[in-house]
Amino acid sequence: MPNLAQIADRLCILRAVATDDNAHSSSGYYMLTGVPHRPKQVENANPGAPNDYPSLPALVGRLAPSPAGLPGSIRLPHRIFNTDGSVWPGQDAGFLGRAADPWLLNGLPTSFSTPELNVACKEGEPHTVVEQLIKTASFAAPAKISTIDGVRVDWPDGFGLIRASNTTPVLVLRFEGHTESALQRIQSDMLSLLHSVKPDASFSASAH
Repeated sequence: MPNLAQIADRLCILRAVATDDNAHSSSGYYMLTGVPHRPKQVENANPGAPNDYPSLPALVGRLAPSPAGLPGSIRLPHRIFNTDGSVWPGQDAGFLGRAADPWLLNGLPTSFSTPELNVACKEGEPHTVVEQLIKTASFAAPAKISTIDGVRVDWPDGFGLIRASNTTPVLVLRFEGHTESALQRIQSDMLSLLHSVKPDASFSASAH
């Protein structure tokens, strides 16, 4: 692991699944249930026998029931749809019955965030700036400061992050808030910290 960590900035991780079914919805059924669709290569496939196996979350919910009032499994933020507007097979409990369906949470919490922002620096400067930020950073409770990778400050309604890029001489900034006003406050507080160490800091959106 120590040797791997030394080259982590030069690794490119590819995640992929290979099957002999190239159609989205029939191969999606295979992915969601672990059972191949019959027949294969079917676009705009729909639920129903013989393709009525339960989704893996439904199986978990049936085999490992949760405490009363809580779902055994969930899916979010919506159903997966075919190009014709119909629903992919394999998303529900299938032949186990509707009572075993994973709960559908039709939505995600709203948050507001900046894109990744870059502050150009001289060669070798980003890590020096971050070291100074770590020594300088001070925020009143309930803010919590983490220095594992740069300076990250978490508030109950969002976070701010300033870290050094491992590949180019820039500082990387990210800000997120549960509301627009929280985002603006967090960004302002974090930029004030940054300017206390690097007064000439100006940022632009990352190119990637």
